Amino acid sequence: MGAEDDDDISPTLAAKSDQLNADDLIGGSIVVRIEDVMRGDEDQPVVIRISGGYQPWKPSKTARRCLAACWGPHARTWIGRSVELYRDPEVMFGGVKVGGIRVKAASGIDKQVTVMLASTRGKKAAHRIDVLKAEHPKNRAVPQDDAPPPNRADYLK
Repeated sequence: MGAEDDDDISPTLAAKSDQLNADDLIGGSIVVRIEDVMRGDEDQPVVIRISGGYQPWKPSKTARRCLAACWGPHARTWIGRSVELYRDPEVMFGGVKVGGIRVKAASGIDKQVTVMLASTRGKKAAHRIDVLKAEHPKNRAVPQDDAPPPNRADYLK
C-alpha cells in the first residue's frame, strides 16, 4: 500500500457470506436499525435486514429471545427499532468457543432488560440488554453569521 492509499483494511476483513458474522464485528460493536424481518429456513428461522450496508443478520436463538424480551414476540413490530450488536468471543457451539453476535443495547425500552437463558447444559446465565442511547440528531446546516436562518424554530427541534 502506498502512502497515498487508504490504509484502512476493514473492508478486506469481512467474511464472504450471505449473513453478518461475529468475525465481522472484531473491530467493535455496531448500531443498526432493523429495516425488515423475514422468515428464514429451518436452521436459521429469522432473517433481519439491517441498516448500514451490512449483510442480513440471522440472530441466534439467544439473540431472538433477548429481542423478544425487549420488544415482544411479533417480529414485524421490531422494524424501525435499533440495536447495538457486538462480538462475544465466549459464545460456544458444539462445545467449542467460536464467538457469536450478541445484543448489547436496544431502542424502545425504558430500562435495562435482564433475561436468564441457558448457557450450557443445566446452567443459566444473565443476558443484559441496555437502553440504547438516543442517536445523534441529523446534522443541520449552521447558518453563516451574516445570514439569519430562514426560521429559527427549525434549529431548535
